Amino acid sequence: MMKLCECGCGDPAPISTKTYSRIGVRKGEPFRFIKYHHQKTYSKGYLPENRGYLTSCWIWQGKKVRGYGRRSITEKDALERGKKDASIYAHVFMWEKEHGRKPSEMILHHRCEQRDCVRPDHLLLVTSDDHSKIHHTGNHYSKKLTMEKANEIRTLREDGCTYETIARMYNVNKSNIAAIIKNRIWKVSIHT
Repeated sequence: MMKLCECGCGDPAPISTKTYSRIGVRKGEPFRFIKYHHQKTYSKGYLPENRGYLTSCWIWQGKKVRGYGRRSITEKDALERGKKDASIYAHVFMWEKEHGRKPSEMILHHRCEQRDCVRPDHLLLVTSDDHSKIHHTGNHYSKKLTMEKANEIRTLREDGCTYETIARMYNVNKSNIAAIIKNRIWKVSIHT
């Protein structure tokens, strides 16, 4: 049984040669992290978490504003950016660490649809117009859902299932379920 290290490095986690009940690992099972890699994630301000996208999201653990992570930057960096406050979105900071300064006219779109995700490969650099188009296609919310599944979700809700229960069944976020139920994504024609 192979499992990737939860730090996000992409390397396989080692298999335990004995049982460690203190940390909940049995002999033959993979550890959560490669040795010392757990320090990478906790010290960087994010934790890996499966939120239903193709790979684990890196969920920001610090301050959040409207669901987006925020982090401090130096006053010098703030002045270079033409900002009055010395903080930026955490996902922008992480993307820029890997790719360099983001052009001011561009936007970072979360492919995973998780505002608090800071994983650079979950972010797509797009124009404002492209971002609007992405958000109006109606099927960008989850790579795991199809129109057929969206219709199943509507039926489950009509049968009395809660958003939480349905979200767990399809391994997606509650907000995705709500958007389907409210006909904002995976839309169906409603004729009256």
